[in-house]
Amino acid sequence: MKKGCPICSHNEYETVIKLDESNQGRFINLSNKKYKGYLEEITPDFSKVKILRCSNCSHHWYAWKPNDRELINMYDKHVPERKKLLKTQKSKASKYIKRELIDLKKFIKKINPTLLDYGSGFGLWTSIAKDINFIVFAYEPSSNRLAKSKEINNHDINFINNLKDIAQKQIDLINIEQVLEHLPNPLGVLKELNYLSNTKTVVRIRVPNLAKCKEGKSLYKSWPFNDKSMHTLTPYAHLNGFTQSSLRISYSRAGFKPAYKFMFFYKPINLIRIVLGEYIKILETTTIYLIKK
Repeated sequence: MKKGCPICSHNEYETVIKLDESNQGRFINLSNKKYKGYLEEITPDFSKVKILRCSNCSHHWYAWKPNDRELINMYDKHVPERKKLLKTQKSKASKYIKRELIDLKKFIKKINPTLLDYGSGFGLWTSIAKDINFIVFAYEPSSNRLAKSKEINNHDINFINNLKDIAQKQIDLINIEQVLEHLPNPLGVLKELNYLSNTKTVVRIRVPNLAKCKEGKSLYKSWPFNDKSMHTLTPYAHLNGFTQSSLRISYSRAGFKPAYKFMFFYKPINLIRIVLGEYIKILETTTIYLIKK
C-alpha cells in the first residue's frame, strides 16, 4: 500500500533528493568525517536514500530510515564540529533561553513551575531553567548525551528515559527545542506529549524552517554535505524538513492549538509572523507556542 505524507497524509509527493553518483562521494565524506563511517554501515542500499516532498504541505521526509537502535548509535558516534560552544555563542544562546523561560514563567504564574525538556541534549535549557526555580525533568534518549548532561548538570535535575515515569506529574511547560526534525515519527511523539498535558500546559516548539534555511535555493544541490557544516536535511540526523504549514498540521492533528494569549502579550512579532506567514512565505516561522485543544 502506497504511503502518503507522514504529516498530512496527502498521497501526492515527489522525490526531490536522491543518493546517486553525483553526491555519493559527499555522503561517504560526511559519514567518515562526522560519524566514523557509520552512515555507510547502516545503509543497506544507497538507492533507498531519497527525500520526498509533499505537494500539499511541503513537508520533506526520508523515504527510508534506519531503525531506532541504529539512530541512537549514530548520535553516539557523532563527532561534534566543536567540543564545546565558543564563549560568545554560548553566552548568546543562554541569554535567549533565559529570556524565553522567564516569559513563560510569568505567563504560567507559578513560583516553581514544572518543565519537561524533551530531547534535552547536553542540558543547556535544563540548567538555566533550574537556576530560575523550575522543577526540571529532562528526557534524552542518547545515553552518551545523557551521561554528559548529568556530569555537567548534577544539581537537582530529574533525568528520565521513560515518559511514563512522569505520567502523574503536573507539567506546566514542555520544551521541544530543535528535536522534531530528528524523529522518525514526530506526529506520534506530539500525540504522546498531548497525554502529558492539561489545558494549562504550554508547549514550546522550534524546528529548522525550510523556507528560511541557510542553503537557500541550493537546498537540494548542496545535499548531503559541503565539507564544512551540516546540511538542514543531513542524513540521518534531520529526518524531517518542516514548513510552517507542515508544523501547523502536525500540532493540530496531535491535539494542540496556538497559545494566542501568551504570544499576544509576550511574543507579538511571532504571532504576526504565524498569521501572515500562511500567505507571505518570507514571514513563515517554525517557532510556536501551544496549548491543548
